[in-house]
Amino acid sequence: MKQHRILVVYATRYGQTAKVAVRIGNVIRPEYTVDVKSVAELQGVFHPAQYSGVILAGSVYFGKHQRALRDFVRAHLIFLITVPTAFVSVSGAGGAQTEEARLQVKEYLERFRSDTAWNPRMTLAVAGGVPYTRYSFVTRWFMKRLARKRGRIDDTAQDYEYTDWNAVEQFALDFLAMMREGPGKA
Repeated sequence: MKQHRILVVYATRYGQTAKVAVRIGNVIRPEYTVDVKSVAELQGVFHPAQYSGVILAGSVYFGKHQRALRDFVRAHLIFLITVPTAFVSVSGAGGAQTEEARLQVKEYLERFRSDTAWNPRMTLAVAGGVPYTRYSFVTRWFMKRLARKRGRIDDTAQDYEYTDWNAVEQFALDFLAMMREGPGKA
C-alpha cells in the first residue's frame, strides 16, 4: 500500500553516495513511493508538502559534507523537523573499526548537526569507496597515503568499494519501521 511518498536526497562527489541512496530507495520502494534525487536536482523545484519522510545522504570530502547538502538542510529545516528524517554519512572513516575512526565519524556527524541545526531521528555512518582512477594526481596521492595508514589496499590503478551494503539495507528497514510507527512515535 503506497500511500506516502519518501524522498531520498543525496550529495556525492564520485558516485558512491548515489549508490547508497539508490539502494535505500530500492529497499523502501515496495512499501512507499520513493524519489531518489541528487540535491542539485532539487534546487528551485523542491515541494516538501508531497513527502511524509526524508532520508539525506552525504559524503565526506576532506573532512566535511558537501555545502549543497548543508544548504539544503538549512533552507528546509522547518520542514525536516516536522517529518521522520534520517541521515547517512558516507566516508572513508565510516567503516573503519578503530577508536580514532569512530571519533572522526562522530566529529563529522556533530559538525553537520552544528552547521545545519538539524537533528535527524536516525543516523548511519558507512564507508564509501576509493575511486583512484577518477581522482586528480594530488587527491590520488593523498588518498594512497590515507589508505596505507588505515591498512587498506593502495593500488591506484583500480577503484575500491568498502560500503557495508547489509548495514545500508538494515538502516532502510529501520527507517520503514519508524515510518510504520507513525509521526507521534517516530
